Amino acid sequence: KRVGRCIWYPNQTPENPTGLPADGNWRLVAGLDFGYEAPTAMVLAAYSRRYGELRHIWDFSGRHMLPHEISHMIKTAEDRFGRIEMIYADVGNLGKTIAKDLMETYGHPIEAAQKREKFDYIEQLNGAFQLGEIYIIPNTALETQLLTNAWDLDEVDADQLPKGRTVKE
Repeated sequence: KRVGRCIWYPNQTPENPTGLPADGNWRLVAGLDFGYEAPTAMVLAAYSRRYGELRHIWDFSGRHMLPHEISHMIKTAEDRFGRIEMIYADVGNLGKTIAKDLMETYGHPIEAAQKREKFDYIEQLNGAFQLGEIYIIPNTALETQLLTNAWDLDEVDADQLPKGRTVKE
């Protein structure tokens, strides 16, 4: 069930582990951010064209994860919730090597996240929240991060900002 604009409580059952409405033709997608000292994190979501919604299904993070452990995390999510159609990953730094290993060795469907217009995507995401197109499960790590993390524009290169934006001086 949905509560408020951005919150939903999945009605999970053994027959419907995601808790999603059965008539939505939902597609599972994931976001993956590689880390080592900072945690590797994955968010699983489902998208329905019929509903025009993206709903958070599950999230996980762990420190010091090696590629075989990341693969196990992905397989665990698929065993529990179903096949993930695409995993969008931040392939900066060593992420490119890890993503290649996850694709070639373990067969995971990984695509590089487009970061060139990162701030434009952030604004689109904020708009989708305002329009009630994205729903998050409350009391999860994802909800905590969304409520507490903010970009420090003082640490951003000016060429990364959208047109018309400036870094504070």
